[in-house]
Amino acid sequence: MAADVLNFLSAHYQGFLVAILFSFSLALLLQWVCWIFGWGRFAGSQTITRNGGRLQSLRFLIADALTKIGNDFRHLLALMLVSIFALALVYVLYASNENMGQIKEGLQAVVATLGGLVGSHYWLLLRRVLRSRAPPADGRWSFRSPSDSKGAT
Repeated sequence: MAADVLNFLSAHYQGFLVAILFSFSLALLLQWVCWIFGWGRFAGSQTITRNGGRLQSLRFLIADALTKIGNDFRHLLALMLVSIFALALVYVLYASNENMGQIKEGLQAVVATLGGLVGSHYWLLLRRVLRSRAPPADGRWSFRSPSDSKGAT
């Protein structure tokens, strides 16, 4: 009986090692998720001082970090989107088999979609620039330089 169990374990030791490794990985992942979201024994104990002594939870700090990463890499995201459209354009040209009608339709579809995406992006930028140039609420523009202060002679 014991010999059969040991023979089975020696024949299938890799499966048992994978099961043990999976169990430990799952436990570590569960602990990490509980730590991030402040569940269980981590509830209320994980606060970090930030912004002049104000307490912020770890969830806020992670969300803030992910937002900053997304903001910093927005140009990389734009490059990836343009690359996807370029690959779609290459695929359309390759799949058309030199049929001019199919090439025309494929080019129109890809370029119109890309043009709409890029055009809407530039429209949003233009709107932001125009709003920053809007007149003040009282309707009067002020053209004084910083040296034109009251009391200066």
